[in-house]
Amino acid sequence: MVELDCPHCEATIELDNDAYGDFECPLCDGEFEFGEPPIQSIQPSQSVQPAQPHQAKGSGFDSTMKILTGVSLGAAIFVVLAALVLVILVIIFLGVALSSMNGGIMGS
Repeated sequence: MVELDCPHCEATIELDNDAYGDFECPLCDGEFEFGEPPIQSIQPSQSVQPAQPHQAKGSGFDSTMKILTGVSLGAAIFVVLAALVLVILVIIFLGVALSSMNGGIMGS
């Protein structure tokens, strides 16, 4: 409890330790202001947890290898198809060349 004198009639008034604001003297009905509002610290309404490093699903070495494997597989298929086309073209070219040397289909 805090004891203070009324600024109007000087009567002793008791207030709580944490009291603040406008008051009225019970003896003379004079109004006075007492105390200051407490300083409130800003505190979050919920507990804040530190952020965890975000790791995307499938991130890291494993997904990198999957990507590289996918690229390598695609490249390998492309090389095989290109080689197959080249072999077919060489066979056709040699067939045409050999047939033209022997008089071939069109020759007499």
